[in-house]
Amino acid sequence: MNRHSNHIEFLRDLAPADLERELQQELKDALQELVASIERELPTVGDTLHSCVVDDFQIHQPTLSEQECLVPLRFSASAHRGAGPSKAQERIAGRAEAVIDLRGHVQFRGVTFVEEPAFVGHDVGGGD
Repeated sequence: MNRHSNHIEFLRDLAPADLERELQQELKDALQELVASIERELPTVGDTLHSCVVDDFQIHQPTLSEQECLVPLRFSASAHRGAGPSKAQERIAGRAEAVIDLRGHVQFRGVTFVEEPAFVGHDVGGGD
């Protein structure tokens, strides 16, 4: 028998380490929603990114209220630019806030991101 009337009560009863694990799992299960939020913000014309995948995320100081759990997070993602064999993989770094409601449903808001510049090694010279 479940002694919690809603998901927020369940989260409130968890020890800090258990809460961290639970939030990690709930957000991992909802990453497709974060991907959808990122893809909605991508330009629809020109040489744009597509096929986005969230590679990693870190939770920063979740806040539990009576109605919801707010989870600020940072994420890194990958996406493809171009098509065919010449397509390049680009890195994306961003922030978002996950909102977990009374039923345990996760939504993302405030999603912002930037493409990380490609690494270019230093020219060590060597002459002609």
